[in-house]
Amino acid sequence: AKGRSMLSTIESLAETDEEKFKIEHLFGNFYYREKMFDDALARWRNALAHNPNNVQIQKNVELLEKKVRK
Repeated sequence: AKGRSMLSTIESLAETDEEKFKIEHLFGNFYYREKMFDDALARWRNALAHNPNNVQIQKNVELLEKKVRK
């Protein structure tokens, strides 16, 4: 519960698209490392909503979608 509360606090502090992008990107990376692939995809897709031209995140989403479909 404490961890979720901290995540909510961090998210609420983000004001600009760039800050929101960075947070979603980092959370996506965290979830990926924890093998929580659905959560990682969701976070990376959220990141793209704030920075749709980010090629690295686009590649992450594409590769993970292929991995999850297997």
